[in-house]
Amino acid sequence: MSETDAEEPIAFAARAPLAPVMRRGSFGLWRRSTMPTLLDAPEALLTTSGRAALALAFEQLEITAGDEVLLPAYHCAAMSAPVRARGAQPAFYRLKPDLSIDLEDLEGRLGPRCRCIVVVHFFGFPQPLERIRVLCDRTKTALIEDCAHAFYAAPSPSQIGRIGDFAVGSLLKFFPIFDGGCLVSFRRSLSPQRMTLGGILFQLKALLHVIDYAAAWSDSRLLKAMARGIRGASRLAKAAKPQLEHQLARAAPGAALGSLDFEQAWVSTRMSLASKLLLRSADHPRSIERRRAIYQRYLAALTSVPGGRPLWSELSDGVVPYVFPFLLSTPEVTFHALRCTGVPMYRWEDVAEEACSIARNYKMRLVQFPCHQALTDEEVSDLISSIERVLKSSGDTSE
Repeated sequence: MSETDAEEPIAFAARAPLAPVMRRGSFGLWRRSTMPTLLDAPEALLTTSGRAALALAFEQLEITAGDEVLLPAYHCAAMSAPVRARGAQPAFYRLKPDLSIDLEDLEGRLGPRCRCIVVVHFFGFPQPLERIRVLCDRTKTALIEDCAHAFYAAPSPSQIGRIGDFAVGSLLKFFPIFDGGCLVSFRRSLSPQRMTLGGILFQLKALLHVIDYAAAWSDSRLLKAMARGIRGASRLAKAAKPQLEHQLARAAPGAALGSLDFEQAWVSTRMSLASKLLLRSADHPRSIERRRAIYQRYLAALTSVPGGRPLWSELSDGVVPYVFPFLLSTPEVTFHALRCTGVPMYRWEDVAEEACSIARNYKMRLVQFPCHQALTDEEVSDLISSIERVLKSSGDTSE
């Protein structure tokens, strides 16, 4: 996420959680998903993050120094770090304006050192993989589906997570949990992998962070009182044991706290027990319905607004979006203005722009607005109103 200092006063504050938060309606015991998910795989390793799961996939494939891994040029920096941690070299293939794969460019980049292709289902929209699967089989190249944005999989010939040799997911992007990723395969058995449980401080931090984050976005007096009690107990414990503050800072992976850094020490750690319990209690039907409904509200409001356009003009049946991707016409003006207004959003700026003109163009223009299931109707209305005000005030409809 890009950081921009807000110097001018905020005229209209759009306050809403950027990530899923534990709220009423988050859980639905015995309400199973109405769609297939990544966790329907015969085997699944639950990790602390999607990047940890990707690192484990490279271990499964025995990627090592001198090998090459092909990645999309437009990507989050957390994707290339696990490649370099194995001593391998990331190489980048081009994408088209709709973020579909430039197959001709991809095939031209396959060489004798290439061991693996990573394909990303950007923002929850599936990539067509039939031709890539044929290419990988012909060249004996492994295929990994990065499903960090696509936990749910609509039935189709190229069903998400089912075509690659491995699929990796980022569960904390979809559920109100502290940490969580997964490595799965629907095509082959996972090699035995030694996973550690994580220490008691990690387990406590996971539980307490979920409560504290939920209290920050809740009107519940009980929840807020619990959070205050937790913070007070933490201050007392740190005062009695000064080294505890340093220990707590290192007790959890940075990925759970928003860092893009890659930490090898957390690759083989299991998802925290608190996150695992919350995941098992998730209300999947509501998550699917809300994400699609909120995405449609963005589409209805922002499709014709001056100052930008949605990356995709429609939401296909079966797609469960991670975020709402939007292209700014004048990002040098509107991005900063949106931040000043308080609109929560992401932007990927550390991309392989030299390899692809689309990546170069989108690193400043393409922003991601939240559409997760925890957003209230009022928060969505405020977000859309704020975005409309900023875009209309830009007075520029150019692309």
